[in-house]
Amino acid sequence: MTATHQKPSPEDTPELPDASLPDVVLQILAKGAQEGGLELGVTLSVSGGLVTGTLVGRDRWFQELGDFIEQAADRPDARSLADELGELMSEVGKPADGEDGFVSTLQYVFIHLINARYVQGSQLMPNQGTMLWRGRISEVAGFSVGTLAAGQ
Repeated sequence: MTATHQKPSPEDTPELPDASLPDVVLQILAKGAQEGGLELGVTLSVSGGLVTGTLVGRDRWFQELGDFIEQAADRPDARSLADELGELMSEVGKPADGEDGFVSTLQYVFIHLINARYVQGSQLMPNQGTMLWRGRISEVAGFSVGTLAAGQ
């Protein structure tokens, strides 16, 4: 008995996901953080290396930014800058009325971390304190659930 090998037709070949598109799992997590209050430790692989921190929603991140700006400027009126920025950004990416849930999930293009630190070898930077981090989900090459600690 002789086996014949046929080349699969294009219709038989499954379509591979487009790797240039944002990771829909990260978009779902970003949506859960914004709309459901999810806070989750994550470590992200980005072109600059690894960043580790706590995933939070956009609104929480901008609140933290306001606190940071107010403390750095040591002026109560400095908060108005962050508040204005936060209000502007809260309107960006809001789903249109009647839009289905999956389509609204795809509108999450940024991921927001608090208590963030860059990972350099077994060191975390900054050495003292933490920072706020915001990046495009489409630029994240991979992620792990959980944060890293110094010496791990």
